[in-house]
Amino acid sequence: GVPMMSGRGLGHTGGTLDKLESIPGFKTQLSEDAFKKQIRKIGFAMLGQTEQICPADRKIYALRDVTATVSSIPLICSSIISKKKAEGTDALVLDVKVGKGAFLEDRKQTIELARALVRLGNDFDLHTVALLTAMDQPLGHAVGNWLETIEAVEVLKGGGPPDLVEVTAALGGVMLYLGEKAESVHAGIEQIRSLINSGEGYRKFLDMVEMQGGDLSVIQDTETYPKSTHEVAVKSSERGTIKEIDARKIGRLSINLGAGRLKKEDEIDYRAGLKIPHKIGDQINKGDILAIIYTEKGDFLEEAERCIRDAIVLSAQSITRPPVIELFLTADKEVPFQTLLKN
Repeated sequence: GVPMMSGRGLGHTGGTLDKLESIPGFKTQLSEDAFKKQIRKIGFAMLGQTEQICPADRKIYALRDVTATVSSIPLICSSIISKKKAEGTDALVLDVKVGKGAFLEDRKQTIELARALVRLGNDFDLHTVALLTAMDQPLGHAVGNWLETIEAVEVLKGGGPPDLVEVTAALGGVMLYLGEKAESVHAGIEQIRSLINSGEGYRKFLDMVEMQGGDLSVIQDTETYPKSTHEVAVKSSERGTIKEIDARKIGRLSINLGAGRLKKEDEIDYRAGLKIPHKIGDQINKGDILAIIYTEKGDFLEEAERCIRDAIVLSAQSITRPPVIELFLTADKEVPFQTLLKN
């Protein structure tokens, strides 16, 4: 079984729980009995911390927020590994983001964090590995809770943006390898891709949504979901190649559009966010769409457009698209991820 315990949005990063709760009725607070029953019945569940599981982590987290220690590496490690240990997992695959949009912006610190997580996990008898994945530009095309949920559903239906599919298949493939369901990482990735293509992944997702109280109709027909009042396309005023899509600036913008909390008690607008149809390295003509904004905040549209033009930078030179998955870290080695795919 695969238990997944997640958190809320933090800073400029979105929270998995907030994304799932964009599905009307979806419950992320499960009792221990309901959680175990669901794992037995469908093999996985996605939930938030409860009073029974990791109660101390919730309290420490609230303290970290007000003591400016959110980015303390020892505290990040203890928070993550304690949750995973409490879930009862045997093996753990971590997706550690590196780059401008990462939790820690400094690259050296991020690699240090990945190493510390792998070390601590293995010290606690959790077979822990990490993938270092690029987050200079947003992953996929969608930013915002419901928009990202739709994109995840597209991936499960065999479509979706190639970079998002690549990271999803890699993380799943490594999980299968660690769980001894595949003889190599490469074989695990192939297995994940075929499970998606067969529709099995999508069916499992529907089972989870149903068991956790979510409305299946909006997943089966995403057009029935309420629309944002404002849906505005920002177009390029010049021709060139995309050199930069600053994920941190884009993350902050989506929060200001209503997709996240500026204060703990803020309500989230699940529909708010943006879609960015292009990636670093893409050729853009004048008039091409840089981004589409979704928001209720009509008075913020001009500012939002300025933010997008500031975050998406064009160049006259051609730009090489950077790799999405950089490093594979285990207790005893660090190798470029691509070398694992040659076996």
